[in-house]
Amino acid sequence: MNFQGAAYDGPLEGCTICADTNGNLGCDGGEPSDTTDATGGYSIGLNDNQWTVMQTESTAGLLVLPSATCRDIHTGLEQRFALRGGKGATSVNPLSSLPAALTGSASSPGTPSAASRQSRNAVPSGRRLQSGYDYHMQQVRNNLWINQTYLLSTIDLTAYNAYEAVRTGRDYCMASALIVRGAQTQSTVHQVAPVRSQLD
Repeated sequence: MNFQGAAYDGPLEGCTICADTNGNLGCDGGEPSDTTDATGGYSIGLNDNQWTVMQTESTAGLLVLPSATCRDIHTGLEQRFALRGGKGATSVNPLSSLPAALTGSASSPGTPSAASRQSRNAVPSGRRLQSGYDYHMQQVRNNLWINQTYLLSTIDLTAYNAYEAVRTGRDYCMASALIVRGAQTQSTVHQVAPVRSQLD
């Protein structure tokens, strides 16, 4: 099975992205991986067991590793810290990395994963994300303070590619605002990291 999606903070080209099935925040132990293309796109081949782990295990997720070859195609800047998407995520970006950093727990077993929801962005009526990564992702989404609030409430951010939406002229206002919030998140991380390093 192919696990497909995109990595972006600006589309990220030349980045190693892997299915971190053991949840150790590394691409090791034969974990399947791919290199992102000029749109940030990737396609990772998974066997049946790996697919199940990626959909069900709380510690599993996608991981984009920083490297000299991993660059934002719009700015040419090197991606300098790892990006993560939690269990079932297909879109990896600064916003998806926030809830992955906030929790190591998973969504409830009844909550469908992003991969299973890719073809339908809307959250089913009456259904709400419950706990763990999905819960924190919902909290991030609810506190972005952007226009198009109703439309945002129907979008699964763990499967949403804001740059592709802008490129194709879809959800333009909301997608643009998400790009700005992602850039602000990235900037904050870059400022906090040196301070944390000094404190350590």
